[in-house]
Amino acid sequence: MVNVFIFTTSIEHTTHRKAARLLQSNGANVLYSGFYRNNFPEGKLEGIKVVSLGNVSHGNYFKRLITGIKTIKKIRTLGKDSDIVYCFTLDGLLISYLSFLFSKKKFVFQVQDIRPIFFGTSLISKLAKVLEKYALRHVSLLVVSSPN
Repeated sequence: MVNVFIFTTSIEHTTHRKAARLLQSNGANVLYSGFYRNNFPEGKLEGIKVVSLGNVSHGNYFKRLITGIKTIKKIRTLGKDSDIVYCFTLDGLLISYLSFLFSKKKFVFQVQDIRPIFFGTSLISKLAKVLEKYALRHVSLLVVSSPN
């Protein structure tokens, strides 16, 4: 049985919960962890262990990234027995990658949508693109669930 550690910066997000249920229904042992943003209705995750790391603000990648970096040790401990780390947002992928920096874990990154920050020409947009390009080099599987 494969052990999957799902890390999300939005525990209550419907798509993230669907992915956890799908993986579990196909035989994976799933541990679901991350932050609450209090901006989505919460669904049930029967039979899946959910571990909250607290709350983060909605709509601010870099603030969420800093909050996540502060929890790297906790994330590493939670996901130590996992074979696969499954993430959804760029900040979630970066936090996960930093948490398991010298491990042999495989990373799955699910892209749900393309955010406007990646089309801008500002310094923040350029930084986001550089971080994304770097992070994607360490992904074993890219899942695209956005029609765009």
